[in-house]
Amino acid sequence: MRLIPLVTAEQVGKWAARHIVNRINAFKPTADRPFVLGLPTG
Repeated sequence: MRLIPLVTAEQVGKWAARHIVNRINAFKPTADRPFVLGLPTG
């Protein structure tokens, strides 16, 4: 776990969006190997 000190909700949203995009791009998805976004449902 890490603490990212952000002040506004807008900063949090932008950070989260960038983080997700970076993770998807790092995975290098293809048609045969799609990126699957797993969300907790508990």
